[in-house]
Amino acid sequence: MFNARMKPHGGIRPYSHKSLTREIAIRPLATPRRLIIPLRQHTGPAAVPIVAEGESVAAGQLIAEARERMSAPVHSALSGVVTSVTTGDQGCITIKVSDQQSPAPRLTAAEGLSETQTMLSFIEQAGIVGMGGAMFPAADKIRMSLRYPIETLIVNGGECEPYLTTDDRLMREQGSLSSAVSAICRPLPRPSRSISASKITKPKPSPGLTSSAGRRITSRW
Repeated sequence: MFNARMKPHGGIRPYSHKSLTREIAIRPLATPRRLIIPLRQHTGPAAVPIVAEGESVAAGQLIAEARERMSAPVHSALSGVVTSVTTGDQGCITIKVSDQQSPAPRLTAAEGLSETQTMLSFIEQAGIVGMGGAMFPAADKIRMSLRYPIETLIVNGGECEPYLTTDDRLMREQGSLSSAVSAICRPLPRPSRSISASKITKPKPSPGLTSSAGRRITSRW
């Protein structure tokens, strides 16, 4: 069996090219005229549509339910009218975006749940999934982690992929928001400490992120 203490040799170290966008601030996109929303944006089975052609939907409204394990619900990003619905792994819901935008009602959790179960309910209802290649539903991953004692919560801002600087900009522009999310998630695994982790090539962390996450570590990798 491979000894994890050994550092593997070889591999590819591509140029990062992050200087192309590192100093460009985040800006909102223009509102599109049409949304095409895939039903499978996660590792498990596709979500099941609960809206029909011609139906009006609000921004943030649930439009497809998760009915199997490792699936995740899907919501409309904007208000509009559903123009087509297809099902299955390649299915999607198409929405003609309205000029007037109205938000959907806020998420609610059942009464009598513990703090941990309430937070898991919100994460599951929101359809939050991992942003890596596997896109595992976050609620499923957290439930599995609760079986074990968690000592450290790591806010991973490494962003190793070439060209990408999204995490870098988010930590620099909205570090306090990132820290707030970290603080909200702390009751789930109940770690004894939390760490903001980034690469040495990111020399400008948000002061709010550094202080709220506990401490910051950097890596050359």
